[in-house]
Amino acid sequence: MLRLLLAVALALAAAIAARSAPTEGEMIARLIKQLGSDSFAERQRASRQLDRIGEPALTLLRQAADSRDLEVRYRARDLLRGIQRRLYGPRLTLSGHRDGVVSVAVSSDGKRILSGSSDNTIRLWDAQSGEMVRQMEGTRGQVWAVALSPDGKLALAGGQDGKLVLYEVTSGKRVREFPHPQSVRAVAFTPDGKHLLSACYDHKLYLWEARSGKQLRSFPGHKDSIMCLACSPDGRRALTGGAQNDRTVRLWDLETGKQLHMLTGHGERVMGVAFSPDGAQAASASWDGTVRLWDLESGKEVRRLDNHKTHVYGVAFSPSGKHLVSGDQNGALFLWDASTGKHLITYEGHHGDISAVVSDPQGRRLVSCGTDKTVRVWLGPE
Repeated sequence: MLRLLLAVALALAAAIAARSAPTEGEMIARLIKQLGSDSFAERQRASRQLDRIGEPALTLLRQAADSRDLEVRYRARDLLRGIQRRLYGPRLTLSGHRDGVVSVAVSSDGKRILSGSSDNTIRLWDAQSGEMVRQMEGTRGQVWAVALSPDGKLALAGGQDGKLVLYEVTSGKRVREFPHPQSVRAVAFTPDGKHLLSACYDHKLYLWEARSGKQLRSFPGHKDSIMCLACSPDGRRALTGGAQNDRTVRLWDLETGKQLHMLTGHGERVMGVAFSPDGAQAASASWDGTVRLWDLESGKEVRRLDNHKTHVYGVAFSPSGKHLVSGDQNGALFLWDASTGKHLITYEGHHGDISAVVSDPQGRRLVSCGTDKTVRVWLGPE
């Protein structure tokens, strides 16, 4: 009986201790408060402990980065930069192109990266090791757009010479060419891999049958060259962005050819567009220095992200849709909270313009390319 009572007492004491022990969130909040302590030693101890905690502290540190307390604000911002750089910094740099890299794509399994360059070549890379797997001769001029088929067996490239070229990935051989009246600025596969999309300097979007090479439809409407395009996750719609004399984002029905929405507001050319993973929203990036989020049912602007302060060249959603990534003229890659528009992380490493950005469909990696002749792989928070 005595042993039973002792066991009950010990269990009760443990339960009381557990209830009284601070949670991790409470401990982090206490340490953040100590960042503003009157004692320098206490501020230093709190900084060291938060730095050791790392990723779990980031959410509350981001809130503290806007604190009215000057000491808390500055120390929180320093900790954020340090922890994020350690966790989410560059993982690979792919070098070999002899001129700026204009476009990049990641295979659906995340194992391969495809890049197109102003050196007139297309290169296939191993996404884990960073080694070049294959080089393919591109169009007769700069390669401005590349894409990989959903099954990873085909590659698509378009560029300065007005040709859209389909390649066999394993051999690098050309399968088919799709001629255009002017240069090709953007390309995409539909999610089933049966159709191709291309955006041309003649102001039109084109839809092609991949197997036969037949042109199925053209989509007139833009008043200037189309600089970027994206295909919706369900393969039924496309987004396009126009150059300087147009400055619109347009949503198209691929089956009927009908323009569903014309999204206006950008002050300069639109250089990147992307669908959210659920297809309900779009993001666009422009030389006006902004990234904008749009509701695709209403065609209304939802949010404007304007921290870049310089030309923005590309934008992509993370696979979960929680985050956006965008790249700018100064070589900075910005990560955003898609639901709030809050700027979370700045990735630095490129020397010059970032030409394009994409998210790895398989997880946390982000891929960018730029005028510094490199493709870079970064780790993101999801």
